Amino acid sequence: MAVRLHGPNDVDVFSFFATAGHIYDIRFHPAVYERRFRLTDADGKTLAETQWNRIVHEAASTGTYYVHLLPNSSWGSDIEVRVDDLGTDDHGATPQTATLAAVGETVTGLIHKETDLDAISVPLDPDVFYLLSCTRECTLTTRTSGARLYMLKIEEGMWHVHTSASGLVTFIVSSSFNPPYDFTFKLDQASTDDHGDDAEHATPQAVPVNAAGVFELGSDVDVLSFELEASRTYVASGDRTTIRILDPLGAQVALAYEWETGDHTFTAPSSGTYVAELESQRPYLQREVAWSFSLREQ
Repeated sequence: MAVRLHGPNDVDVFSFFATAGHIYDIRFHPAVYERRFRLTDADGKTLAETQWNRIVHEAASTGTYYVHLLPNSSWGSDIEVRVDDLGTDDHGATPQTATLAAVGETVTGLIHKETDLDAISVPLDPDVFYLLSCTRECTLTTRTSGARLYMLKIEEGMWHVHTSASGLVTFIVSSSFNPPYDFTFKLDQASTDDHGDDAEHATPQAVPVNAAGVFELGSDVDVLSFELEASRTYVASGDRTTIRILDPLGAQVALAYEWETGDHTFTAPSSGTYVAELESQRPYLQREVAWSFSLREQ
């Protein structure tokens, strides 16, 4: 609807019919830096007021609502008032009502009030490292089914994401600015893990071992397996990695550190399959770091 304020004290009032539970986006065009208007219900109660050209309101009841264009500096020029029915809330607020999205899918949303929560669930794989973008500068909380989730903020609106187990992870967007504001959410695959994260998925090696790999993030654990013989002494060494050796029963083996060489020595308590758990020396990595590991009989 086209309107014009005819003087500095002119007030124009418009009405529209709203359905309970629906969200209405009220704007004036052309958009200007400052334009004051107010939204009231049929009883004259003020529901919202702004000087920033936009109100988004969720109707509590079905009926007639009123838009009051208040005196402002745009008087004397033609403007248009627009009311869009956005329907009900675009995303649920909990993991149970979340919007299901795929990796690589772009999800848009609107935080229409301060208490609005928009939940988005994405199935994640522990063998994959992800890059999450959410703009404009989303405030995020997460819910998992119990798996450990690693999130490292790179910059405003971007995070590294890695999970310890397969399953749905729910990301909940909440208000970080004065609503209303729109957001865009996307979770992309960044890289794939080069070695398994536990004994069950360890990369088999033959002794002597000379292995290399990459820590994609500080949360990455790379696990190698190899066969050792009881009562024999072995020497392990690594570059840019911490080292834990586990025996066939899963117990940690005590390592003796050689200060002059940086090597670790140990005697195998029994014969069988051992594993080496390798982790970054820097838990808050923001980029890939290459590592190397060797093991030989003394």
